[in-house]
Parts: sequence; C-alpha cells; structure tokens
Amino acid sequence: MHIVHLNTQDMEGGAARVALRLAQGQRRAGHAASLLVGRKNLPGDISFRFDLGDDPDLRAFCEAARLPYLHFQGSHGLTAHPVVAAADVLHVHNLHFDYANPFSLSFLSHAKPTIWTWHDLFPTTGLCLHPGGCPAWERGCTPCDRQRLNDPWDGKIVPPPVGETALAGPGLSLAWKRLLYAHCHLTVVCPSEWMRRQAEHFGPADLPVTVVRNGVDTAVFRPGDRRKARERLGLPQDAFVLGAVAVLGALDNPLKGGKHLLAVLDYVSRRHPGCLLLNVGADGPPPHPLVRNIPYLENLEDVAQTYAAMDAFVHAAAAESFCLVAAEAMACGLPVAAFAAGPLPEVVVDGVTGWLCPPGDASDLAEACLRLAQDPDCRRAMGQAGRERAVALFDFVRTQDAYQRLYEAETQDRHRTPPVVRAFDLATLPAILKTPAFLRAEGEKTGRDLARLAPTGDLAARLLEELPTQSRDLLSPLLDKARKTRRVFDLRVQGRMPEALALLEELITAWPDDLPLTRTLGVTLGLMGRPREAVATLQRCLEADPPLSDAWLNIADVHLRAGDLEACGRALRAFASIDPDLKGFNLRRGLLLAAQGRPRSAVRALLTELRLHGTPEVVTPLRQAWARRHE
Repeated sequence: MHIVHLNTQDMEGGAARVALRLAQGQRRAGHAASLLVGRKNLPGDISFRFDLGDDPDLRAFCEAARLPYLHFQGSHGLTAHPVVAAADVLHVHNLHFDYANPFSLSFLSHAKPTIWTWHDLFPTTGLCLHPGGCPAWERGCTPCDRQRLNDPWDGKIVPPPVGETALAGPGLSLAWKRLLYAHCHLTVVCPSEWMRRQAEHFGPADLPVTVVRNGVDTAVFRPGDRRKARERLGLPQDAFVLGAVAVLGALDNPLKGGKHLLAVLDYVSRRHPGCLLLNVGADGPPPHPLVRNIPYLENLEDVAQTYAAMDAFVHAAAAESFCLVAAEAMACGLPVAAFAAGPLPEVVVDGVTGWLCPPGDASDLAEACLRLAQDPDCRRAMGQAGRERAVALFDFVRTQDAYQRLYEAETQDRHRTPPVVRAFDLATLPAILKTPAFLRAEGEKTGRDLARLAPTGDLAARLLEELPTQSRDLLSPLLDKARKTRRVFDLRVQGRMPEALALLEELITAWPDDLPLTRTLGVTLGLMGRPREAVATLQRCLEADPPLSDAWLNIADVHLRAGDLEACGRALRAFASIDPDLKGFNLRRGLLLAAQGRPRSAVRALLTELRLHGTPEVVTPLRQAWARRHE
C-alpha cells in the first residue's frame, strides 16, 4: 500500500513526529510511505515539499480579517502532484500553520481515500488551536488575540458579546469550515476520547469520527541509565531533576504553562535544595539559574536519553489533544505530575502513574512535585506502573496497526462504493474562495469546465459586497487597511520611499497597536537609510506582549544593509534560538556569510533555505556564492 501523509512540516511538533513515525514504520512493514509538507527539514525521499502558491494580495486581507490560510493556492493543485497521484490513501494531519488552503481538503478527499487526524481543535473553531476555558469559540470564535487564550485560567480574559463574535472574521471562517466538511469524503481520527467528544459536539456532523491513540516506541523510550545520562548532559548526580519537553521548550511556549513551571521550580527548590528543571526543546540561555536548556533533538534515542536523566516529569500545559510527551515519560519509567486538562486523565492515572492536579493550580502542581522529590519509593513505584501502562496501551505498534486497519477499510469502501461527488454551489459560494486555482480543482472534481466562472476584480471586495451590512461595516476597514498595506509594498519596490512612509504613518495613526504595521515602518526606515530609527522601531515589536519575534530578521537586514556585520550576526543569533527554520532566516544567514567572505558556508545556508522553503530570492545569491566557493 502507498500511504502519503500531509502535514505542515516533517520534523518539529507533535503532529510531525506522529506522521514521521508512521511513515517510517510503514516503510519497515513493506509499504510505500512518505510525507508531503509545506516545510521540508529532513534529507532524502521520506518527505517532499510542494509549492505553497501564496497570493500576496489575498494574504494581506485574510490576515487582517482573521480568515486563516485562504490565500494559499498551491494546495488546490495537489491532486495532480505525482506523490498524491501514486497514493492509495491520504493521511492528513495538520492543515494549518501557514501552508495549505483548507478547501483543498474537498478535492483531495474526492481524489483518494482520506483520513484526517486532528492534533488540536483548530478544525472546529474559527481561529483557536486550544481555546481552553474561553467559551466564545462555541459561537463562532472571537476576534481577540488568541495568544491570550494560551492561559485559559487568566481571569482578565472576557469573551466579547455574541454580536461582535458572530460578525468577526473567525465567525465566517467557522461557518465556511462547516460548509467545507459537507463537501468532503473522509474519516476524522482523534487521538483521545476527550478529543472525540469535542469533535462530535462541535465538529462536522456529516463525517465519521473514530479514536486512534498516539503511540510511543517503547523499545526506544524505556528506562535508561540515569548516571550515564547525567554525565552526558553535565548534570549533577545528586540533584532532583524535573523535566519538561516541548517544541521551543516549555518555558517559552505559553500554551505549555511556562510561568507555572517556574513557580513550581521556585517552590520545590526552596524546600528541596538541589532541584533542577531540564527544559528540553529550548535553545539559548536559560531564564532561571536552576534551569538547564536542551535544544530540539531529532534523534529519538537522544530524546529518550534526556528522559533518563530526569527523576520526574512535569507538565503544565493549558490543553492537549493526547499528550505524547507524558506517554513518552511514562514509557521511560518516570512519574508524571500534570494538570488534569483535556485528555491527560486518559494517559496518567492519578495516584498510580503520577499526580493529576486541578488545571491552572500551580500550588497543587508544586506540592505534587515536592512529594515526588521527597519520596524516592513513590517515584519508583509510579515510574514502574507508568512503564507498564505505556507498554500495554500506548505502544506504537498498536497505533500503526489501528491506522493500517483504517486505511484498508477506507480503500475497500472507496473501491466498493465510489463516492458521490459533492459539488459546491458556486452561485452561493463566497467570492473570496473562487480563485482560478479553486475553480480548476473543482472542475476536475466535478468534470466541468469552470474557468469561465472565475469572478473578476478584487475578490476581497467582492466578498464584502455579498455580506450583510453589519458584517460589511466590520470588515470594510480591514480591506482598506490591507489595500493600503499592499500599496506600501508596491511603493517601496518602485523606490518611492517618502510616499510609502507617508502612507504608513497614516495607517499607524488609524491602527496604533498593529505590530505588523510597526514592523513594516521599521523595515521602510531601514530601506531609507535611517538605521537607528529603524532598529528602535523594530525593537518595539520585540518588547510587545506577545512579541513579534521575527522582527529580529528585519533588524538583521537593517544592520547588513548598513554594513554592520557584527550587529547583523547578533540579531541572527538571537533569532536562531527561537526558530532557525523559519522562512527567511537561512537566506539572511547566507547573505551575512557571503558578506563575511565565507562563500562555502553561505552556500550551505542558502541551500538549506531552498530545501526548506523553495524561496526564489535565494537563487541569485546562491549562484554568486557558488561561483566564489573556491576563493
């Protein structure tokens, strides 16, 4: 069987790890399996990247209006991609995180038997991945800053009134998702019973929902030699080591409860001297003297070794869909102290394999960790029970077998009963969806020539014409903002910097708290040869809460353009600890290395950018660096 997994990327994050492990296991079992991704990190043919087809005009409006990912057009053509064409079954994972248009799911699920694993709740909301205790998403989601929802126990969060919620962009997005699901043929898979209940209550009524728990390779994740693991990591043998694991580290990821973990560490260390926190997944200097950062680890054996160095695992996340890291820790023989949020009670048995605490109660979590610190016998008993539970319930072989049965059932059903084509009613479909790429794909799905039906003019403006007056009044200022922002970029390309600056100042007067506009101002000042003002403006983006952290890349641009290579390097090193695979980082790193007279290193950085993102701006500097590589 030929299985293709579709996901944002092939390595980092829980969804990527699940998809990659499945593909690797399927290959070992004799199947053909690969990943089709928006961001390719891994070498070789285990994964393939596709052209995202980002429409810059649509992006400006969709981002302003909070209509996520409708500007991507490349995924509409995936049914013709050779990897998809060769597949017997498609296994979709995350469709979000800036790479695919959600409406491509209709075309893919008509072309091939398809299952879709929900790794978070984004498919059921207008915007949020894990809305936690905020109820507004049940009414269509909220136009608030979703970063605030990463701590759902924050009493300052007040959902907006029903009217405002219903008219916001996320409300439209949710309504359109429901429209999409009515035009798909697929099975939804949830990694926990808790997720299944959410999916059945808030999700698509027309699609079947089943549960396949995420799995752990218990042959890799097993109890290890603590002394050797601590020697390898440079940790004291007599310390009580708490551990936390997350992409970017648990302390810098607000969804993972970083502030609660620091409170736990302070509480336990005052009462049990010698306590440390191993923060796995984090680069850069640790934020606390008792924290040891371990960068992201690709090799699973290395990840297992970090668990071996711990005495107990602590997890303070606001929400999960399954909690793979808790299952990994249990497989490694560690007791787990965690908030009883979402599906955690399905993974950790309170009082048997660890301690579960009321969600958001950092004091109770700290007491649980202190009990583990002070009672080695309890730690050993809970660790052994956790290992037994992980082997019995969460072994990866069980996960792979369950998915294989599902693949076979889906393909047999498709061959036995070809699906009825669920055609969109183009007369009532929102104009912003009816792009040329969408109509081509819909035409292939339905066997009709739809190119002549493509709407003319500005699709976002056409959308507003279709909406009720109240919705139009809410979204019209966002369309005006998007148009003027796009005009700023056009003026910069034309070299008309004073006009671009004047238009930006007009926009910022109207939208004073808009960080992307502030960043655009900083970039424009840099292009005008005003580096001090540019850096000062961009620093405001970094000082915001939450910060616009990729402003470091713009700061690097300003310094490079001004010829300050040392300052450029500092800015890039600062961002490297945040997300070294973000689009544009390795391009800038390559340009800096070339300016430093290091063409071979520049070639490597630029090739990395090309492999990850296919960035066209790489081609010219790559050719230049390649020509100089023997100097």
